Amino acid sequence: MRANYKRPVPSGIDHGQRGKASQFHLQLHPTFGTREKLGFVAGTLLEWFARVLNLWSYSALMPTITVASVAVGLAPVIQITILPAASLCLAVIFSKATGTDPA
Repeated sequence: MRANYKRPVPSGIDHGQRGKASQFHLQLHPTFGTREKLGFVAGTLLEWFARVLNLWSYSALMPTITVASVAVGLAPVIQITILPAASLCLAVIFSKATGTDPA
C-alpha cells in the first residue's frame, strides 16, 4: 500500500485538485512590479552615468533610449530590470518547493 504523499507546492501557485486536468493559476504578490521598477531605474541610471563619464560606447546596432539627451543601451537596461527580479522569484519558488524556506 502506498503512502498518500503530497509534494510541497510553491506559495502563490494554485494547482487546483490533484489529478484533474489542470487549472493553473499564478497568484501575483501585491508588490509585483516594485522590484522591476527599481531595477529599471537602477539600470537606466547606471547606463546613463557610464555614458556621461565615457566609460563605454555602443555600436550603431545597439538599440538605445534617450535619457536627458544621452543615449543609453536598451539591452543592458532590460537585463538589469529583469534578471535580479527573476532570480529572486526563482530562489523563493525553489526554496519553498524543496522545503528549505526560512520563513
